[in-house]
Amino acid sequence: MSDNEKKMIKKILLGDEKSFEQLFDMYHNKVYRICLGFMKNQEDAKDVAQEVFIKIYRKLDGFNFECSLATWIYTICASTCLDTIRKNQKIVSEELNEAALDCQSPTPEGILLLEELEAFISGEINKNTDKTAKVMTRRIFAQEPFNKISEEEKIPASSARTYFTRGRRKLVKSVRDFLAKP
Repeated sequence: MSDNEKKMIKKILLGDEKSFEQLFDMYHNKVYRICLGFMKNQEDAKDVAQEVFIKIYRKLDGFNFECSLATWIYTICASTCLDTIRKNQKIVSEELNEAALDCQSPTPEGILLLEELEAFISGEINKNTDKTAKVMTRRIFAQEPFNKISEEEKIPASSARTYFTRGRRKLVKSVRDFLAKP
């Protein structure tokens, strides 16, 4: 870490707003690009990048001068992105559960919504590569464990998890957009 960065951090800790603006200017583009890589959406990336700088400001007093500032910022950035993704997946999961509960009563509208949602999810899954689609279908609809999927598809269990995770990210966004339609 350079002496200039150390001085800048110490000034920020003493309340110097100009120094924080300098830190922001130095790292904003890098943070945004990292967020965009995780979030795959410009608006979400901007929101998360803003949250990252709020966390940097709040946690700067705990900064350990033994590691580089860039590494520390990257860690906060990656953690914030992953937390946001997990939170979004939980929200979509809760929305799906709510929709399923609403559809448990055998009303024509409820049955139609559930059938429409299942068809939409199947269609979105099939937009993935063949391997990803097979893993997701078996995991979501048949609720098979990754070990069984990996044995029968002749792929490592870690690959099955990776296919599923990548496909689920796309599916979560698509389902959220689908459920947001009036």
